[in-house]
Amino acid sequence: GNPGMITDAQIALVEKGLAKNLRRAPGQITVEKYW
Repeated sequence: GNPGMITDAQIALVEKGLAKNLRRAPGQITVEKYW
């Protein structure tokens, strides 16, 4: 998708209680940005 779609999807997932997957804090959302 485009950058706007990726941002919107991340916001929607965080609103549902999911968290970004970080090295210091494991979560459920992983995003690869190639823009």
